[in-house]
Parts: sequence; structure tokens; C-alpha cells
Amino acid sequence: MKWKKLTNLFICITCVCFWVLLMAGWSYTYDTATPAGTDDPSEADDRMREIKAALQERLAVNHFFDLTGTEVSDADAGEHTKITYHVTLADPAQVAGKADLYMQADELRYQDDTNAAFDLTSGGSLGSAGTDLLANDAAFGGTLAVTGTLDVAGNIDPTTYETTNGGFIDDDTMATAADTVVASAESVVAYIGTEVSPDIRIKAWARFDGTDTITNGDSYNVTSVVRDSAGLYTITWDTDFSNAYYCATVTTNGRTSRINAQAAGTLQVATYNSMGVLTDASIVCVKALGDQ
Repeated sequence: MKWKKLTNLFICITCVCFWVLLMAGWSYTYDTATPAGTDDPSEADDRMREIKAALQERLAVNHFFDLTGTEVSDADAGEHTKITYHVTLADPAQVAGKADLYMQADELRYQDDTNAAFDLTSGGSLGSAGTDLLANDAAFGGTLAVTGTLDVAGNIDPTTYETTNGGFIDDDTMATAADTVVASAESVVAYIGTEVSPDIRIKAWARFDGTDTITNGDSYNVTSVVRDSAGLYTITWDTDFSNAYYCATVTTNGRTSRINAQAAGTLQVATYNSMGVLTDASIVCVKALGDQ
């Protein structure tokens, strides 16, 4: 009998070692074919402890046992095929190092070990009013459908254009685009560049105070404004016109004005009082159009 027990023990140890190697991840064998009816009853306590250890090991991972033959030999065994939550009435009390995922008021809810809890769903949809699920960067491979309000604190950086549902439009479609679509700054600039002739754009302008000492209020494409004498001013363009035959206009406050001399790089204007005498004007406005 003693030798029989030793032989059985040796066989059991050999089998355990074999299955441990085969399981590639589980330390304890869970085999529905053991113990056999011919095993020594005195080993029942050992088999019970093995079952408890195998159950504890697998339940610590998950609850689904994937059987191969009579033994759980798959290293990935323990995955859920479904998780059903019962609705709880209150958030559970937590302890350090623990977190809960549960149902409350028909919504999926999460609570961390500081008792901070928030809903993960709202009305059957992912996310809720108090949940920032996209606190960090997120990449979407498909279409992000927004049925409510899209509140963007940062920048929208479109790399492609989609116009079906009011997305950004490209410059080649702006002429026929609906009123509800949005154009990017690049599209607006490109569209203006193709639709507005460069010949009709204002190429230079200036507004200045021409009394005694010139005060250049503001200007574009102007290098300088010089008071040549009373009521006579020369404006020098920053970028010259291609010739002297560009269109220029001058207006003043309460004075008669005219163009006195015109060149590709300069324009001289004159302002007169009611007696036709050259007289300084406190406001002089000049603008010019033409090829450059």
C-alpha cells in the first residue's frame, strides 16, 4: 500500500508538472476529469486545496473558463463574454487602492478610491455632462458625429474638407456654397485672390495731418509724407507703381484738393482755401490703384 501511494503521488506530481508547463501562465491546474474515481481517497484534501487554488487564481483574473478537453489550458482564459450590472441605489463606500464600475439610475458609473464618482454614459450614449472623456489628445479615424453643441476651447485644424454637413469648404467651391457652411481663412484668401482682380484693389493709401509739421496718422504702402510748402505734399510709395498712369484720389476737410504731380514712385497733392490759395489741411486722405 505504501509503494502504491508513492507511485500514485509520483504520477500526480508528473501530471501536475506537465500541465503547468502546458498551461503557459496558470500555476494551478483546473481539470474537470480529476480526481479520478480510482484515486486514493486519502488524497481528497490535496485535490480540494488544488481546486481552491485554481479557482482563486482564475477568479482573480476574470470569471470565464475556456475549457480545452477537460482542462483550462488556455493562457488567455478568464475573459468575459458578457458583464451584467445590477442597478445600485447609492455609490459604494471606497477604500484606498480600490475602484468600482457599476450601474446607478440606468447609467454606467465609475468611482475611484477617493470616492469621486461620475457617470460614463447618459441616455444610452457615451459621455455625460460631468465627464471629460477627451481630456487628452484623441485621434478619430472616421467621422465624429455631433448632434448637440460642439464647444471647442482650442483650435480646429482641418486637414481635409467635408461639406455635406456644414464642414469646412475649399476655395474652389465658395462661389456656389450654401450659407450654412464654414470657410477657412485660407479658403477665403484664395477665393478673393481668384475672384477679385488685382487691378481694382487699393495698392496704397494714407491719412495725415498736413498742418505745419506732418503727422502721418496711418497708411499702407507709404514710405513717407513730406510737406513741401503750405498746402503742398509729396507722398512716396513703398512699392512703386509700374508707371505714372495709375489712378489716385485726394480728399480733405473743408479744402479744395487736386493732384499736382504724379510719378511711378511719388504723388504730389495740393490743398487750397476758398480763395484758391495753397493752404494746409488738417485732414488729407489719399489712395491709389493700378499695376505695380
